[in-house]
Amino acid sequence: MNDLHPGEPRSRIQRAVNRATLLERSGDLDAAAATLQLALSEAHEHGLRSLTTSVHKALRDLAQKRNDFAGYIEHNNEFTRITEEINGKDTATKLAIQAKQREIDAERKETDKHMAVLHSTLPKHIADRVARGEVVNDHFENASVLFVDAGRIHTPIQVSSMPPLLSNCYRTSFIVRWDMRQARRNEDQDHR
Repeated sequence: MNDLHPGEPRSRIQRAVNRATLLERSGDLDAAAATLQLALSEAHEHGLRSLTTSVHKALRDLAQKRNDFAGYIEHNNEFTRITEEINGKDTATKLAIQAKQREIDAERKETDKHMAVLHSTLPKHIADRVARGEVVNDHFENASVLFVDAGRIHTPIQVSSMPPLLSNCYRTSFIVRWDMRQARRNEDQDHR
């Protein structure tokens, strides 16, 4: 078949199937069967499973017209087996894709939760840096953060009396004890 008809295997096989159809319609069922057998062997040779099923189907239908019961059963079984294998692989592939998509969606959902926590607890510019994967360990020389649990903090207190109370705690606890200077912001100086 290869010597007589150059070209792609798929094209040669399809031409052979078409030629067999013409031979069948002209009444030469034996020549049609021989042509389809050649096409089937080439499809097997090149591993073209979809064309193999097409040729088996054509041979099955031709065997029915020739009253070849054994040929009909043989080609029908092969057609069914290969079709189920192809569909099984397609189904397995689809299931694997769906499972992977569910996994990706779950990871994305988890990432979104983490991002929501980041953005709710950190300033935006720092949360964005963390989200991009940057290491955020900025260093400030001689800086400290003061957390104070002032007495009577849980009782109602006037908002205006809170800054002087905190200032007094800071001054007496740290500045005097450690001989430190209190840094003032411009806003603090404007209010004095």
